[in-house]
Amino acid sequence: TIISSERKQAEEASFKLNEELEQLVKIRTVELEKEIIQRKQAEERLIRQQEFSHALLESMADGVVACDAEGVLVLFNRAAKEWHGTDPMRLPPEEWAEHYDLFRPDGVTPLPTEEIHLTRAFKGEIVVDAGMAIVARGQAPRFILANGSVIRDESGKNLGAVAVMRDVTELRRVEEALRKANEELESAVAERTSELETTLERLRAEIEERKRVDEKLEKERTRMDVILSALNTGLSLINPDMTIAWVNRKIREMFPGREPVGQICHVFYESRATICEGCGTVRAFTDGKIYESEQLVPATGKWYFIVSQPIKDAAGCVVNVLEGITDITERKQAEEALHLQAVKLEQLNNELEHRVGERTTELERRNHELEQMNKSFVGRELRMVELK
Repeated sequence: TIISSERKQAEEASFKLNEELEQLVKIRTVELEKEIIQRKQAEERLIRQQEFSHALLESMADGVVACDAEGVLVLFNRAAKEWHGTDPMRLPPEEWAEHYDLFRPDGVTPLPTEEIHLTRAFKGEIVVDAGMAIVARGQAPRFILANGSVIRDESGKNLGAVAVMRDVTELRRVEEALRKANEELESAVAERTSELETTLERLRAEIEERKRVDEKLEKERTRMDVILSALNTGLSLINPDMTIAWVNRKIREMFPGREPVGQICHVFYESRATICEGCGTVRAFTDGKIYESEQLVPATGKWYFIVSQPIKDAAGCVVNVLEGITDITERKQAEEALHLQAVKLEQLNNELEHRVGERTTELERRNHELEQMNKSFVGRELRMVELK
């Protein structure tokens, strides 16, 4: 009887222990399931963050390149790939210039390794507006200004270097055209002055006026340089329902006085009730491609360069579109001002030609009068001889 009682107690203790173990297993299973869900959510957030960072770089109009702590190229954004015509390769820095067709600002002299902006940044130098040319095979020379610096973590450890490149090819083309126009104009003035020495005094005032026009054009070119060098990009994240989910500080500076987040894209930016015709963001949501456009916003009277970059989830579905918005109003105005200056120069040249023609006609008339007077004097002398 005692043995049976002890056995019964042991069985009850064993049963109770099993129940406690099962309860612990259930609790641990629930905790593991929660931990798995949290880890999966963290992985999804990381993927979204990576997609966002990638879209941010790809939407920039400037080229961005970077290398890791070993000096190996690890990043070319969309603009840099288009400019170089290739993707980054694991090459040592001394082969970058040759492989990526890098030249000095003259576009002819190969760029030494120690002058490459990313190499200088990797060595710890802060690079500001370093000139360089990219002469990729099958493309026209592209002139850029680069800024770069080393990348460090919070502890100060060197993680690599990054360089941001701005395309100034069009600006150089405008400057070259303006320089040639000035040279041709000055040459024409010199030739005309040489042919019309007798009218030099009368034309001197007009030449001085032309110099003042040239100085004004030079000031206008300098102002345009400042405008182009100050351009940067505003960013806004658009939801599938066309509401604005996020904007950077530049957008708030470009469109002050109102809160953009939560508003409909076309209502906030263009004060219109319907979606813009040919909207790149709508097209990016539809087919997942990148779209670029230049658009005049009547509500602000300004021109904007817009890049619509789709952001996809792990399944490849477009969940957001990142709009890169750059104010190009001043560039448009500068182009119009240059056109007006060219028209004025042409008008001035035509006026000069007209004045020279008038002066030539006047000289011919006076020469004719002198000839008539000379004939008259000769005839009088002959009559005097006859009288004598």
